[in-house]
Amino acid sequence: MIGTNLAIRSWLSRHWFLPVALAVALGDLSSVYFAGWTDARLVEAALLFDFVVLLPCLYWWCYRRKGRAAVVQAVALACFAIWCTGKLIPNEHRYLIDSVGWLRYVGLAGLLALEIKLGIMVYKAVVFSGQSKSDAQQTFESEGMPPWAAKFMAFEASLWRKAWLFVQRVFRHKRK
Repeated sequence: MIGTNLAIRSWLSRHWFLPVALAVALGDLSSVYFAGWTDARLVEAALLFDFVVLLPCLYWWCYRRKGRAAVVQAVALACFAIWCTGKLIPNEHRYLIDSVGWLRYVGLAGLLALEIKLGIMVYKAVVFSGQSKSDAQQTFESEGMPPWAAKFMAFEASLWRKAWLFVQRVFRHKRK
């Protein structure tokens, strides 16, 4: 029993964002449910602030030891929050969401550009370095990728490596 309590405390000390985010979301949604949309502009502003600013900042604070990955994930969370808040607020009570909705697309474009850049850099490092699958998987995991995705990416990188070596053999053979 004591071991279980220690494990829960350890988990909560590392992932305190989850219960805090759940409490903020439940508090906001229950206030909308019980109080309604009597002051729609204030409710919309509060929802936008809590979901788009507060929760991503808390996420970053909780997982800041991840470095830049935490910043990228917080921006992704903010983009997702803009979309969710847009779905949550009824059309007749939209005052702010329509004017800040474009930020979601800016954030997504930045995230997409970053993902493409990161993917190219990692693929170059893995494909052209001649790493084994296990080394490539460790490289991907060190970049903050989940183990299942790292395993898949390492497999894919090994296929690209084989294709690159095949192309090199074909063109070396034709030059002679």
